Amino acid sequence: MIEDWTEAPPRCDGFERLSPLGRGGMGVVYRAFEPALQRWVALKMLPAEGVDTPEARARFHAEAQRLARIAHPNIVPIHTFGESEGRPFFTMTYVEGETLQESLRGAAVGDATRASGWFRRGDEAAERRANLASCVVARALSGALEHLHGAGVVHRDLKPANVLLDPVGRPILVDLGVAAEAGGSPADDGLFPPGTVRFMAPELLAAGAAPSGPAADVYALGLVLFEMLTLRPAFAQEELGALVDAVRSGDKPTLREVDPDLPAALDAIVRRATAVDAGARYADAGEMSEALLRATGDLGDASEITHLVLGDELTRALAAEGKVRGRLRAWLPFGASLALGVAIGASGLPRSNAPAPVASSPAPSPRTAGPPDAEPDPTPGPAATVQRPLARLAPRDGGARPEPGIHLR
Repeated sequence: MIEDWTEAPPRCDGFERLSPLGRGGMGVVYRAFEPALQRWVALKMLPAEGVDTPEARARFHAEAQRLARIAHPNIVPIHTFGESEGRPFFTMTYVEGETLQESLRGAAVGDATRASGWFRRGDEAAERRANLASCVVARALSGALEHLHGAGVVHRDLKPANVLLDPVGRPILVDLGVAAEAGGSPADDGLFPPGTVRFMAPELLAAGAAPSGPAADVYALGLVLFEMLTLRPAFAQEELGALVDAVRSGDKPTLREVDPDLPAALDAIVRRATAVDAGARYADAGEMSEALLRATGDLGDASEITHLVLGDELTRALAAEGKVRGRLRAWLPFGASLALGVAIGASGLPRSNAPAPVASSPAPSPRTAGPPDAEPDPTPGPAATVQRPLARLAPRDGGARPEPGIHLR
């Protein structure tokens, strides 16, 4: 839950029990229950202060239209658009999980529960697991970016807080509130372009900045990969002026300056993705995805990789079909169909005995398919197969899991 929330949730026809998940300049996101379909949704609504501003309404509607034309397993889908009491809103799939930012913060303090355990570093097995987890997430996100860019859209605010890990660990890219058509003006929101300075490409902060393009998203993905592998941001400056200067000049450590034991191949990927000169970066997100695939192959032989990335059951099934040869060329198609929970399941964390789920979108769990007061049905069923990895995400002390959130700019 977000802190210091004082605004009472608004009324919204057709939805009830709204509770805030996140707020930013482009909208407020609530967790809401839709009685007609007996499901939870994430409901994004234009802030009250923007209702009378034609520009804000237009941008809000444009965000919904962008989501409506994008269909990708690693991008949160939109369901409906409407207006209630004069405030426009749209609903999206409610992703029950935690943000990548929350997972990395937990891993940094040694938390081995939930997704934090996938990124926590330590002995050789933990290091390998963390490297693989980082590659799985980065490759999934590169697929999402490639799809966005193919639709002519630039995200402009990729960062760990805008990536959700669903109950089976699949990364979901959220918040297209500051996204724009490729080539759109970078400075349409004041002194700096929309987005987060710490993850902003240097060319967007230069005088007479060029329009934002896919290269800026590739840069941000490189910084996200850096943070997953080191558990610290590439740019740690707190003062805005110092931060802007560091971003513009590329004054940040390399992966191996932070941790000399990290693979040289991953260091090379981050270096290229985050080059100050946009022309020196990967040509597109797809090229970066291929580089990640090659680097992951260098982490071990094919049998080891398929075991760690796919889990025992799926590895045996693929091997029986003759689909595992050499490096896993078809690994994680579109970066999405395989859940990260499956990917890391064989490397030390508790695993379900059920077959690994590979559906692109998890079925609603009992917890999200009924009213908030409903008790989960303990009887195993089709949904239980998909949702069983939730046991891995729950704290070992039996405490409540943190409320998932969609973090906005």
